[in-house]
Amino acid sequence: MKGENFNSQSPKKLLRLRDLDYPFDQKFIAQEPARRRDGSRLMVYNRKDGTVNHARFGNIIDWLPSGCLLVFNDSKVIPARLWGRKAKSGGAVEILLLRELEPNRWRALVSPGLPLGQRINLGRKGIYAEIAGVLEGAERVVDFLSEGDISDYLEELGKPPLPPYIKRPKGPYKSDKERYQTVFARRPGSVAAPTSALHFSQELMDRLQKAKVETAFITLHIGYATFKPLDNRALREGRLDGEYYSISKGTSRQINAAKNEGRPLVAVGTTTVRCLESATVGGGYLLPGSGMVELFILPGFRFRMVDALLTNFHLPRSSLLALVGAFAGLREIKKLYKLAQKERYRFYSYGDAMLIL
Repeated sequence: MKGENFNSQSPKKLLRLRDLDYPFDQKFIAQEPARRRDGSRLMVYNRKDGTVNHARFGNIIDWLPSGCLLVFNDSKVIPARLWGRKAKSGGAVEILLLRELEPNRWRALVSPGLPLGQRINLGRKGIYAEIAGVLEGAERVVDFLSEGDISDYLEELGKPPLPPYIKRPKGPYKSDKERYQTVFARRPGSVAAPTSALHFSQELMDRLQKAKVETAFITLHIGYATFKPLDNRALREGRLDGEYYSISKGTSRQINAAKNEGRPLVAVGTTTVRCLESATVGGGYLLPGSGMVELFILPGFRFRMVDALLTNFHLPRSSLLALVGAFAGLREIKKLYKLAQKERYRFYSYGDAMLIL
């Protein structure tokens, strides 16, 4: 089904936080994933002619550019949400792990914000958390006191780190452990899912292979940078908190070969885009390696690697919306989001998807 033509260009200007707002009805926030991973809806937007089509995700192969290379983020979500009680008063405490700083020391969000030295019982004998540093807002440095590494106990103590707009009054469902994880996740380290890739079932991955759609995998461990609330200062500085990435030599050769052959590169998710564009040099050569990605992609950014983008529908005032707006035009994205609500698409992590060609 074709929609309106949104092929217009907005003038460049200094981005302000209010520029990343758009009218949104919260009834469109997906509280549950689709019954089948590949059963979501798919909006297909062509930047060249401004056309919009409405499809099913299971038919995405029909919409992918001929000869394309599909690049995924294979990071695995860890059970990063922990609950405990203050050692003396017994008051409830919630800890969201953000990034491992060194063995048994993590940067985390702690609610309520606790003072230096506060000890927290985590419900298992011999395992405690202690506030070792006070950072900005609710951020803390948390030391874990245990025999061995706390990572070894996360499957027992932790829960999937669902975003707060997915309401689970009694905590995550058992099914969230599977559904808030991609079918190809293999490198633990993310505290949020690469949500656009949640739509790929194993059956669909097999069909991609049979259709000879080439795939490649990079790793970017999603941290606080991806979902941290933005402010005007962040927009002025144009920098996000660092997130760890890794690109193997084999993957860089594979991607560079595709680019040299003139084949379109389709990034699955905004995290994949940040990783690829951060590691691209010169006229479009992808370097292998690992390190921290701090790149903040804003409107006006010149993309050197990514030709098409598969993504979900994102929150207002977020770095994700800024990236998608940089790729397709912020004015166009706002019009597409308005259309998506009119057509009753589901938004955010468990919602529907958009393919921007």
